[in-house]
Amino acid sequence: MDFMANALSHDRRFRTLNILDAGVREALDIIIDTSIPGDHVVRTLDRLVVWRDRPEAIRVDNGPFNRTNRHEVLDAYLFASLDQVHEITRRWIREYNEEGPHDNLGRIPPAVLLWQVESAGNSSFE
Repeated sequence: MDFMANALSHDRRFRTLNILDAGVREALDIIIDTSIPGDHVVRTLDRLVVWRDRPEAIRVDNGPFNRTNRHEVLDAYLFASLDQVHEITRRWIREYNEEGPHDNLGRIPPAVLLWQVESAGNSSFE
């Protein structure tokens, strides 16, 4: 997981909290707001644990994932509102997870690798 910052077109700052399953390179969630306090981080992680089980470890700063998100979303648009950031980010997460082939995954999307891992009875949420 990692925090990033950006600004709307009228200079209002916002932050993102990007959470990734490093095992399968799946984007689990990206929280977007003008401020992301600790209790919001805890609630988000608790929700993800219910969905994907408790990770063995949490690593902060997943450079390559954040570089991709920065390049394809945050630097690619002039956002007028937080709603617009949310909409574009949700669409990007779906495309990133389900459609985009990843070089470090053998040119398959994370959703395909996750299906393969789950079919084998393994869990890699970290």
